Amino acid sequence: MPLYNPSASGGSAEWGGIAGNIAAQTDLASTLDNKCPYVHGHGIADVSGLQLALNGKQAAGSYAALAHPHSIADVTGLQTALDSKANVGSGSSAAAKGVHATQPNVAAGQFLTPQLTALALTTIAAAANRLDYLPFIPAQDVTIDRLDVEVSTLIAAAQARLAIYADNAGAPGALLRDGTSVLDCSTQGLKIATITSLTMAAGTTYWLAILSSSTQTYRGVAVGALMPMLVSATLNATYVHKRQTQTFASGMPANASGLTNISGTFPLIKMGVA
Repeated sequence: MPLYNPSASGGSAEWGGIAGNIAAQTDLASTLDNKCPYVHGHGIADVSGLQLALNGKQAAGSYAALAHPHSIADVTGLQTALDSKANVGSGSSAAAKGVHATQPNVAAGQFLTPQLTALALTTIAAAANRLDYLPFIPAQDVTIDRLDVEVSTLIAAAQARLAIYADNAGAPGALLRDGTSVLDCSTQGLKIATITSLTMAAGTTYWLAILSSSTQTYRGVAVGALMPMLVSATLNATYVHKRQTQTFASGMPANASGLTNISGTFPLIKMGVA
């Protein structure tokens, strides 16, 4: 049976014995949709340019040369073009590689945060020798040179350290940057730690870290504004960060270890764009 018959009864084109245009050919449409899932969010019938082009070819009899009822995989030109579009993509939407894609302003002097929503900030009390880690995945390449945290309730002689760690198979790994100073948390307000400039690559996981010496309270990001890191087997707990015990006087460890999964508020650590 020919693939295309321009003399089908009723004046309608015929594809493999089925009258109608390309949008009616569900097997071909499904194959095309599967070939380009990342090009657009619609079915092949919605891609008017491609549909009209194919319908035009159909009406003109150009498919008559395809004398065998094979699948779209045999139409190598069209398949290659679609594969290329699906793999490469184009435009800013296709280029976004991280979860923190909703904050567009990354100009020098601006700040990035690990928040995923604008849910109101809250507070979180620290504990002596507690080291907390939070994952951050930038949506675009960005260079940072400052970290900061805000103390909302002071504790006499309290201190803190801020740092950034690399990822190690979904957990904090090696220390990348350590704040150049120990932060004084015996007063309220913003505490800023400078770091050697670090270029963070789009789509790469980094871990923001804070180590406390006492029970000072920080401005915090509510759990509802943080990225789920994993869930428990029974689905009754959602974990958003990791924690270990670390003697404050020893400083930030070269590699994270002894980690536990934690659910709840995390201190708001901001990253200053260089």
